[in-house]
Amino acid sequence: MRSYRATIAKELQLAAQGKQYVAHTTDLAVSDGASIGMVVKTGSKDLLLEFKLAVGGDARLRFLEEPSTMTASTATTFFNSNRVRATSCPATTTLGASPAFTAGSILTDQFIPGGEQYAQGGAAEDLNAWFLDANATYVVAACNKSGGAAEMSLIVKGWEDW
Repeated sequence: MRSYRATIAKELQLAAQGKQYVAHTTDLAVSDGASIGMVVKTGSKDLLLEFKLAVGGDARLRFLEEPSTMTASTATTFFNSNRVRATSCPATTTLGASPAFTAGSILTDQFIPGGEQYAQGGAAEDLNAWFLDANATYVVAACNKSGGAAEMSLIVKGWEDW
């Protein structure tokens, strides 16, 4: 009789324990030069954060730590991805169309091309994973640089007790 040992990724283990959270925003018509974004305020625990962007053209993606001034008005929820053990996330998020912020440490500032050869749209994913300090504020902002209105979607995923 054979025996097998399964290796489960850490992310799935944390999701199974109810320690993986997801927040997202989608705008179907972001004007050229306008942005979508999310403010993430960590709670009393450190958080591993990953964000993914999909856009229907060129974009600029920025991630900042401790901005001094910001506006993002609509509260949103970090949903627990384990719907059986749905516990609250230690972090909070707010969304904003054209979020405004000043200063802060720019942790990443990257251009996302709108496609190569026959591809359409741009995407940044799995390149932006960060271990965040407890009791801190961060901003993820994506600006449409396509020359016209474009669809944009931003997904933020966090894990506690990493």
